[in-house]
Amino acid sequence: MPAVTETGLFCEYFGSQLAVEFGLDAPVPVIVNISADLLDASRDSLRSWGLAPRSGEAVGVEFFRGLAPLNRFAPVGSGRGEVADALRIYAFDMLVQNPDRRDDNPNCARYRGRFLAYDFEMAFSFLYPLVGALLDPAEIPAFATQHVFYRSLVEASRRGVVDLQPVGDALNRVGERVEELGQFLPARWASFAARVVSHIRAVQARADVFEDGLRRSLA
Repeated sequence: MPAVTETGLFCEYFGSQLAVEFGLDAPVPVIVNISADLLDASRDSLRSWGLAPRSGEAVGVEFFRGLAPLNRFAPVGSGRGEVADALRIYAFDMLVQNPDRRDDNPNCARYRGRFLAYDFEMAFSFLYPLVGALLDPAEIPAFATQHVFYRSLVEASRRGVVDLQPVGDALNRVGERVEELGQFLPARWASFAARVVSHIRAVQARADVFEDGLRRSLA
């Protein structure tokens, strides 16, 4: 279904794209155009699913069958692999300032032994006037404590099984690619993309501050 705003479309598409680049298991996004003819031909089926989309441009994502919900009380197991997956998602959400992965709305599921993150519409919250950018893009947002993996990662950190080295590597990888990826976006998203590129590059330039902030947030 087409998103309500251009900002939402951009965030869903570019957020998903950067998540994959960061190393998350996440749906691959595509830009699609829903024609009026297609809606007319499938209206009955859509109605049976409780859907009433409008024609226009939208963002579609890869479909995964067989997703399993997280255990709300213990979303992350004790194994290093699960901790590493959870940390990668947490770090990415802090990087792109995404507040929309919480206990009551995890936007994450288990899939074939891994965590699959989805729904990036609220990523890049610094684009929204009511939220605004942090004074220092490398700061860890205050909503970190509301993240679905926060408590599990704090416990893992106290056990000494949190390794931030892969996060630093992923940040460098995204920092090197973000401008190139932004060049392939629709022209009408250019101003959004420029702000995201600036933000990612600013964090990359202060990677030590960002990583230290992650470490302290989980202490």
